[in-house]
Amino acid sequence: MKTMQAVRNGLFICAVAAATCACNNKNDEKVAPITTPVNQAGELKLAYVLLDTLQNQYQFFKDIDEEMQKKSSAAEAQIKQAEQQVVALQNQMQKKMQSNSYTSEEQYNADQRRLQQLYENGQQLQARLGQQLQEEIAEKQKAVNDTVQAFMTKYAAEKGYDFIFSKTSTIDHLLYANPAYDVTEEVVAALNKRYKGKAEAADKNDKAAKADEPAKADEKADKKK
Repeated sequence: MKTMQAVRNGLFICAVAAATCACNNKNDEKVAPITTPVNQAGELKLAYVLLDTLQNQYQFFKDIDEEMQKKSSAAEAQIKQAEQQVVALQNQMQKKMQSNSYTSEEQYNADQRRLQQLYENGQQLQARLGQQLQEEIAEKQKAVNDTVQAFMTKYAAEKGYDFIFSKTSTIDHLLYANPAYDVTEEVVAALNKRYKGKAEAADKNDKAAKADEPAKADEKADKKK
């Protein structure tokens, strides 16, 4: 079964790398200026982001990580329960054989068929839950990737960057990077600010909807009268 480790291995790589080229479009969401060096000759302006830090500190990813870990654990618990049913029946059949409790071959064959069915059900359950988890992980991965890519494109345009590279502790194509060009802290802070704002807005809408429920219920009751 696919685990969250697989997601951590490549969740942000494509997102940040795909958004390295700056665009000329401006928008309403402004990012505070920073002191990253600018090429005085008016040539390319570069920066880089530490993906390990981004993954560890970006709250959106951390929330998804926690959610997927819980679902993965729940799926593993279901699979373990199915395996335990197979083992329990195997032990039961063994005891019957040792105590000569089977009074006919048909009784033994019936238990064998039941054992085979439990085993097949367990295999199908594992395949189904594994597929569901993989699909949901892929969906969550796309959501994070899209969010990061959209932000990095906006960020690069507003800061005037031509390229923003990604740097990791494992797969690293940058043999050297001047720490003065590291914009990771600012990127993480801006992403978390955006995510917090969206989460607070969603929570506010949920509370407003719940507050309206009694009034809607009364209105329906009046209509029935």
